[in-house]
Amino acid sequence: MNGAHRSGISYYNIDATFSHEFVYWHEFGHWLKNNQPELFQEMLDAAEITDEQIAEKKKSRPELTDDELREEIICDAMSGVARRTGL
Repeated sequence: MNGAHRSGISYYNIDATFSHEFVYWHEFGHWLKNNQPELFQEMLDAAEITDEQIAEKKKSRPELTDDELREEIICDAMSGVARRTGL
């Protein structure tokens, strides 16, 4: 596990297989879903996640529902958004 967001707290694995920057922004995505659900829903609606993207993500996370996979896809994209916008 690279990180987790539970009960309002984000946790980061010092030995994460992804960069700490990636894990930070990914967990921020989960925080955003929990604390600003309307904004997160707008992001989901705008993202137009495809069935192919869901199927690809399911290969690494087969235990998740399609909605949970959509959340993971958005959270995975947060680091790239932060870099492109200069955050």
